[in-house]
Amino acid sequence: TYSASDILDTPPKLAVVQSYGGETRTVALLPGSPAINAGNNENVPATDQRGAPRSISGITDIGAYEYGINVSPETLSDAELGVF
Repeated sequence: TYSASDILDTPPKLAVVQSYGGETRTVALLPGSPAINAGNNENVPATDQRGAPRSISGITDIGAYEYGINVSPETLSDAELGVF
């Protein structure tokens, strides 16, 4: 795991900007990214930028992309997308 002090000097391990599901292009986290499970769960939206559920491991990832979920919006239920 990473602490706030060493994450600044660690390569972010980010993928290229492209479509990873959802209506907008995003920057995916790559395996081993220090942003994985390094976010703050306080005041976090229920979904990431793609509409995928947040905090699948109990701790959110830093950024607009939740690592470990490979979905497109049409495969998610309305509840998962926050559509009511």
